[in-house]
Amino acid sequence: MINFLPREGTANELSNSAQFLVSVLVCYPEIATVKLRPRSRSLTLSFTITRRLTEGEASSLTQNLQEALAVYWDLFQMDVPIEVCRFSHEVWDELTQLEVERDVDSLTPGELGVLVGVIREAFLEELMVDLPFLDEDERVFQQEMMEEILAEVRSERSGREVFGFREEGRVIIANESRRRSLLRFR
Repeated sequence: MINFLPREGTANELSNSAQFLVSVLVCYPEIATVKLRPRSRSLTLSFTITRRLTEGEASSLTQNLQEALAVYWDLFQMDVPIEVCRFSHEVWDELTQLEVERDVDSLTPGELGVLVGVIREAFLEELMVDLPFLDEDERVFQQEMMEEILAEVRSERSGREVFGFREEGRVIIANESRRRSLLRFR
């Protein structure tokens, strides 16, 4: 089970949005950051590559991701139309940040696994990966719970933006409000 250390002044219960981001980050140590935007109904995942990608490499990766997702969507006959599926990258010195933006209404946990798998395969040793938080059994359980939590997130039509990242072996969840609230997870 995931334990959390609430920062002073925060609620002791996690919102569905925060629970979903925690699940994503603990199940996929390849994901550097994740942001949920309830108003635009989108989720943005970022990955860090430890070298500069050329435009050609970024274009090739985008094509590979699109093809892999198209196969996934065909296999699982997606009932909900895909509203948002964007890929972008930004180069900083010797690092490249890849971003994938998806709408939460058509996103599935299985699709997250496909996205992470394609990026992991493409960059092997160059993808920054945090130490795994979970053993394999806990990870499978968390992935199963992710579908339930995602269904709850889909049903919520309002809420604050929630942002998750890792720091010193912990998952940090922050929400956008007048006063930032941070939750730290071990």
